[in-house]
This record gives sequence, structure tokens and C-alpha cells, in this order.
Amino acid sequence: MAYLAVRIKGTVNRTKPIERTLNQLRLTRSNHAVVLPANATSLGMLKKVKDVITWGEADEGMVEQLLRHRGRMTGDVPLTDAAIKSATPYPTFGQLAKALASDKVAYHAIEGVKPIFRLHPPVGGHGLTKRTFVQGGALGYRGAAINDLVGRMLAVDTGITAPATATATAPTRHAAPASAPQTAPVPKDGTAAPAAKKVARKAKAPKE
Repeated sequence: MAYLAVRIKGTVNRTKPIERTLNQLRLTRSNHAVVLPANATSLGMLKKVKDVITWGEADEGMVEQLLRHRGRMTGDVPLTDAAIKSATPYPTFGQLAKALASDKVAYHAIEGVKPIFRLHPPVGGHGLTKRTFVQGGALGYRGAAINDLVGRMLAVDTGITAPATATATAPTRHAAPASAPQTAPVPKDGTAAPAAKKVARKAKAPKE
């Protein structure tokens, strides 16, 4: 397993410790994404900057799409199968994506590649950037739903869509079921209840 993280917010009102952690994660600009090893060090840094970024578990299919459409070598040269074969033990995009998603290799450790993926904001924007994902916002941990977000960011100019994955959803409060309308009890002798008699008297036509 590996983490996929995206920076949501910019540099306004960021403290030096937060900026330092973002730099260590290589998330120096909004809408940049990185693939990280799923270890305690990565998780600690992600939690520290949770009010600026969002993250979750990377899907192999989405990692492959990132490599194909946003992977870059030094000099901003697009990543190719030949470059992957030359720099890694994995000869194809698919095999490298599988190794990254299963945490067998660290992307930033591959010689000659840029360790970030530059993305566009999703259509309609990120939504509420002052709330966490579980509160209906855009920030913090979102589990497998990170793949849907990155898919929408890639789709802005590539037309691809996110792979079918189970997505995390914010908890919702269920409304109490509507109670049945209350009706006045009918006495056993068949006479109308007092409340019903009042309604009947009101309903009579006025005298001329």
C-alpha cells in the first residue's frame, strides 16, 4: 500500500513548521500530487499538514494514469516506457504502478524522474476548503476516495476517469422517521369525540 496526497490550499497564513513539512513532502504548490510510502514517517507528516492537503490509499490503476499523463523526467520530458525500463527494474507503466501502489519502490528514489505530479483543479473546484472530508469538505484523510479526486483532476485535460474503487463517504445523520398522524379515538358507543364535535359545529353554515 502507498499513500497518494494532493495539496489543496496555498501559502497564505502558513507557519514555518507547516511549510517545512510541505517541502519535505514535495507538496510545494496547490494541486501538486505525490505518491508516498505508507509508513509511520509519511503518515506523521501528512497528519501534521492535514489542514492544507488531502490524502488516502493509492489505487494501482490511478497511479498508472498519473505516470502516463503527468509523469515527467528531469527537464520536463514526459515519462516513457523506455525511460522506466532504463531507470527501474520495471519495464512498463503498469508494472511500475503496481510496484508503487504496493509500496515496493519509492517514486522519489527513481533516478531522473520528477517526484511530483502537476495537476489541474477539478471541475467546479475542491469545494469547502475549511472543512475535513468527513465533514463534507476537501481536507484531510479520505481513504480510497483520493483516487476519485485525482481522476477528476486528470480528466480536466485528458478525458480519463477514475477507476472503480470503493470510496469513503462522510457520515450522515439520519432523520427520525415521521410519526403517523394522530387521530382522535372514537368511543365505543359510536358518538363523536369532543374534539370532533367542535370541528363539526364550526363547519355548520351560518344562520341567515
